Amino acid sequence: FPSHDTVLRYMQHGPQKRGVIGFRSIGKTHFITGGLAAWYLLRDPDKKILIVSKTLPEARKTVKMIRAWFQNIWFLQHLQPNKQLGQTDSLTEIECGPARDSRNPSITAVGITGQLPSKRAHIVIGDDVETAENTKTPEARAELMNTLTEFRAISSYGDQEIVFAGTYHNEDSVYPKLAKKGYEFITIPKVYPTPEERDGILNLAPSLARRLDTGLAKPGIVTGKHQQILKLLPLL
Repeated sequence: FPSHDTVLRYMQHGPQKRGVIGFRSIGKTHFITGGLAAWYLLRDPDKKILIVSKTLPEARKTVKMIRAWFQNIWFLQHLQPNKQLGQTDSLTEIECGPARDSRNPSITAVGITGQLPSKRAHIVIGDDVETAENTKTPEARAELMNTLTEFRAISSYGDQEIVFAGTYHNEDSVYPKLAKKGYEFITIPKVYPTPEERDGILNLAPSLARRLDTGLAKPGIVTGKHQQILKLLPLL
């Protein structure tokens, strides 16, 4: 297993197609989706990032959050769109100041039901794309899976990375299906699992597994009591 020392490091340097499955309120959009997008652009402002959220309003919230970071965090301020050059700065798109001229913005955010086929990017981030609504029926789950397969065609630049940050919303979740297609996931459950539950988990975060294996933690205990997961301290 990759020897990265934090979840964020795993998401930065993990396999080409990867993801984190975590419980609600762990901060996936802030720490993973937004943080990863800002990190990529800080390293290379010519990167093209597509953020696919569960809805268009959520996509707009994510763009608003990243824009605020660009405005207020000193080491990100140079990434603000250059208004004098007429760079894109809208509810769903941001063009970074240092980026070279391109037909594609630096960041584009859409809802999972939005127009995906025409998009192209270096990195596609699927942010909570599985919801209770779009997994209600077998037909809805099949449609969602078909949409997610389009990510491979969208991530057509550079290293062609695809990243997921999600939560299970159905027993017939898309994430195990993606794992069978070559995606690698780590899982941060809210409580330590029993041996039976652990068998059904996609790669329990290694530090949590070690605590179980060494007796430092017992099944049913809230994982956050042993590690400040919300602050994403070392988990791997």
